[in-house]
Amino acid sequence: MKYLYIYDCSTGEYKTTNTYPVSIGNAPEAGIKVNADPGIIGMVTPKGEDYFFYPKGGYECNGEPGQSSFPLKSGRNYLMSSHRGLFIILCSPVPPQAQQLIFAAYQHDQWYYYAQSKAAWQGPFTTAILLAHANQLNPDTWVAMMGCTNNMCTLRSFTDMAMQHCSPPVSAQIPPPTPVATPPASSKMHVTAAEPEVSTPEIPEIDENAGQYVCPVCWLRFDAGDVLSIASHPDLMGDPVLGRDAMLRFTATRFNSRGQALDDRGIPCSKMACPHCRHQLPPRFLEMDELIFSIVGAPSSGKSYFLASFIHEMAYKIAPEFGLAWRDADPTGNSQLNDVSNRLFSASTPQHAYLSKTDLEGALYEEFYRHGRLVKLPKPFVFNLSKIQSRKPPLSLVFYDNAGEHFEPGRSSEESPGAMHVAVAAGIFFLFDPTSCKAFHSLIQKKDDPQLKSSKLQLDQQAVIMAETESRIATILNTAPGEQIQTPMAILIGKCDLWEDYLLTPEGGGKPLLPAIVDGKLIKENVEINSARLRKLLTKIQPTLCTTAESISEKVCYFAISQLGTSPIEFEDEKTGVMRIGPDPSQIAPRYMCDSMLWMLSEIAPGYITVS
Repeated sequence: MKYLYIYDCSTGEYKTTNTYPVSIGNAPEAGIKVNADPGIIGMVTPKGEDYFFYPKGGYECNGEPGQSSFPLKSGRNYLMSSHRGLFIILCSPVPPQAQQLIFAAYQHDQWYYYAQSKAAWQGPFTTAILLAHANQLNPDTWVAMMGCTNNMCTLRSFTDMAMQHCSPPVSAQIPPPTPVATPPASSKMHVTAAEPEVSTPEIPEIDENAGQYVCPVCWLRFDAGDVLSIASHPDLMGDPVLGRDAMLRFTATRFNSRGQALDDRGIPCSKMACPHCRHQLPPRFLEMDELIFSIVGAPSSGKSYFLASFIHEMAYKIAPEFGLAWRDADPTGNSQLNDVSNRLFSASTPQHAYLSKTDLEGALYEEFYRHGRLVKLPKPFVFNLSKIQSRKPPLSLVFYDNAGEHFEPGRSSEESPGAMHVAVAAGIFFLFDPTSCKAFHSLIQKKDDPQLKSSKLQLDQQAVIMAETESRIATILNTAPGEQIQTPMAILIGKCDLWEDYLLTPEGGGKPLLPAIVDGKLIKENVEINSARLRKLLTKIQPTLCTTAESISEKVCYFAISQLGTSPIEFEDEKTGVMRIGPDPSQIAPRYMCDSMLWMLSEIAPGYITVS
């Protein structure tokens, strides 16, 4: 059972109960009474292990219009305004004696407002003085109370409360404001408006092109000493950059005996964030070698199917065969990719196995800060790879499911940097779709495959996208003309179930590809023989793509893959009635999906892959 606390911002008093359900308001029947207009504001009631607030009438919560109901997360403050009252609602297991110490830091008569033109907080001001001059400010201006500055409300809500309980001085003159980067978090940092300007520590400049580590979200560099800690205490909800729904990021100065950073409330913090974009870093980020892999390809080339099939094959077939442990490093962050992979391999119908195209604004993208701008970036999917019965440290492998449009010319810039990870990648996969290449169709034996009916033939930009990849890498890394990078590049000729029969013809060499994996070993000689054959084939069809790839990297290898192992089928979408092309779940059997990754690991992380 948790305690419900209601802190009245007009009086500084608080009330508590652990008896539910309980109504809140200024009415005789209210279980907890607050200073507000007459009536019941809402009710709090448990639902399973959670507690929910059910309103009666309009309200604002943390400055946003309220919903019909919402869960009260344990230990989290909610600044609520309703019926011209303003109060903090909190559901917490902390007993009243301990919670009283936290409330003692709140200064209900000291307020800050955020000056948009100055991009800084001003104050503190008494309730009366701020009310007297509220008409000089935008009613949507953010206001925060000293000691509880991680929760904000609008000036409009503050004014409603203050007018109900306070009379502004007739001749009040608002003192010269005291700007602060973020309001003080407790009464220990109390200043008055008459005191000199509050100084805030300067954040040192970080060279984004230097440093031992690369952020898997924004791809900028930093050193271990630059990493930010993420506060743990619920009172520290709210970050000056990420907003009030994110926990505070801070540079740690205090640590416990285990080396864990301590936040301003003395609580150990186990989570870290990038100093550039402030996004949470994967667990144990500083302890492992990170390898970022870019999967480049045209729109609808099959990148989502490739990634979903790859992680499935790696986890269930390749890792056990090579004596490796493949682990999900970030179950929350990887949930969407894992859901996609599970759906593909557990579906019962094509409708359920179908993977929709990754679009620029889709669920696999999220807004992050990069160079001070809020931009759409692909979410990183992070997995750990370690060698069983070995002292070698685990590797952190990072992948992205990019929209193909992000690789097109003109799509990548500071405003839209969605695929700039190619310049910091440890390995680059270029997925070539033969069904988009008219010259390849003469080699394909299965002429009735539904993929061959696609209109993509008129939109084949794969050689152009390879050239754009070269341009981006040269621009970001500032390489000299003709300079090659050491990053290995794998050219994946996809959907080989369509065209592999060609290799058995005299023109194709008259024999199948050699096995790359034998008895838990990567046979490097077979990989090189297969690569030479596939390069010869692709040179006949797309010669400029091969020459451009080999001008980018000194290490280029060619692979055949089949994401599904079989041709897809046409089906009618049950929801829209649109005809789609998707896999037949009963026939899915991916082929050669991990050969290219094993080759890359043998090049950049020797010792993890057994090579013969």
